[in-house]
Amino acid sequence: MNLVETIKSMVDDGYVISFSKADLPMDGIYITIKKDGINTRQVIPEDELKSSNLSADELLATVIEHLKGWYL
Repeated sequence: MNLVETIKSMVDDGYVISFSKADLPMDGIYITIKKDGINTRQVIPEDELKSSNLSADELLATVIEHLKGWYL
């Protein structure tokens, strides 16, 4: 799964995707997607980013696709 292709496809479908730093209660990255006034967010802990067998791009793309599933 390619991160750039995933993001481009979702933006083309009307989604807004944002990334922000997660502080408390855990360090990591918040990924938020929004469409039609509804949003969903997931945190990826920093430890998971470092220890995953996936590359950071693959992990982020997987999480974004998972979040998109909440809208379907």
